[in-house]
Amino acid sequence: MGERDGLLWWPPKPREIPPSGDVEVREPKEGWSHAFYEATLREYFAVRGAYPRTARMHPSTALAIAPAERAAPVWWPVYEIRRHYAPARIVLSDDAPQAPEQ
Repeated sequence: MGERDGLLWWPPKPREIPPSGDVEVREPKEGWSHAFYEATLREYFAVRGAYPRTARMHPSTALAIAPAERAAPVWWPVYEIRRHYAPARIVLSDDAPQAPEQ
């Protein structure tokens, strides 16, 4: 048998969007990308019938998922960006964006 014979391959688990509440999206193995984020938003819409209102994330995450043309589509949620958020996750929410703390 060859070196790779006998190994099992499991397809990746589909993202599961619950019907209500916040959705925590973990960074994929490939890293953040615009395509991954947009696919997640479309799946969110497919499950809930509406796009999230807020996406909480780290500044580096926001840069990684930004569209190439630098203008986000109108249906994307409002970003709530803070340095203390974890770079390896995005939290999508139906809540309105919070006012920045002064």
